Amino acid sequence: MKNIINDDLNNQKITNDHEIHKDQKNLYLVGVLLIVALGVLIFMIKVLHMNYQLSSFPCIIHELTGLYCPGCGGTRAVIALFQGEILTSFMYHPVVLYAVSIFVLFMITNTIQYISRNKFKTGINYNDKYLYIGLAIMALNFIIKNVMVIVLKIPPA
Repeated sequence: MKNIINDDLNNQKITNDHEIHKDQKNLYLVGVLLIVALGVLIFMIKVLHMNYQLSSFPCIIHELTGLYCPGCGGTRAVIALFQGEILTSFMYHPVVLYAVSIFVLFMITNTIQYISRNKFKTGINYNDKYLYIGLAIMALNFIIKNVMVIVLKIPPA
């Protein structure tokens, strides 16, 4: 009876490990597709000299209240990052730089793991803590920017 229970637990663990590995591989493939799409976009802009205009809609919360919403500055941060202005990107919205850093780390470590055929178990796995850290960065950014507007009377950019 004890062997049956152990076998069931081992089979369940193997199934869960297989599901996690499958999800990890799917996440990696999505990352590869994002890199390919970005490469095509850069090729179209730089080599084919296609004109592009990155703009964003005004934030309704900012327009109505004069305060920043948790996402304010995100588009400007992405544009600044694409222009190589890392500090400016961070100042507009730090979560963009955080997300890009986690993405790059995930892709590099998992590429090493896939190329080595799992000889080097370097790939970082998805974990909810990365999401919670990103949400905390957004909340902190929201609080700091609005304290600057309300308490320090620094006008929003």
